[in-house]
This record gives sequence, C-alpha cells and structure tokens, in this order.
Amino acid sequence: MLASGTPAGLFEFAVWAGGLPWTTYQKLGFVDAALDLGDDLPEWATGNSPPEVMESVRMALAAGRPRREFHSRLMVLRLKDG
Repeated sequence: MLASGTPAGLFEFAVWAGGLPWTTYQKLGFVDAALDLGDDLPEWATGNSPPEVMESVRMALAAGRPRREFHSRLMVLRLKDG
C-alpha cells in the first residue's frame, strides 16, 4: 500500500492537500520510499497555494526549516512477517 505523506508540522498544507503528515504514516507502520527530492522548495511552497499555506511556509523558512523538509514523501506500508 502506498500513501503520500505531507510534510510534518505544516498543518495548513496537510488540510489543503487532503493528506496526513508522513510522521503519522510512520506510526501506522509505513516507511519512507527514500526518494531524494533535493533541496529546492516544491511548487506549492513557491506561491502556488492558498495564503494561509504560504504564511506557514514563510514562518517555517524564517525559523530556519530546511527546504528539503517541505516535500511530501511517498510512504510504503511495511508488512510484518508472520
């Protein structure tokens, strides 16, 4: 099973995108598919989103959050043996 996990700590984006933070998926047994998305901001964080989302991006950047942490992550459910 695959899921798109939104960036942790960006509630406004998670609501707008209709997803759960990737940290929530981790708690449910999902693991990161380990795709390298680079250090550029994703398109939604460069002005292609509602004002409340952009404000949370601005605040997170001002607080020193690394740009790579704004990417959603592809999460894969890891099945347990047995």
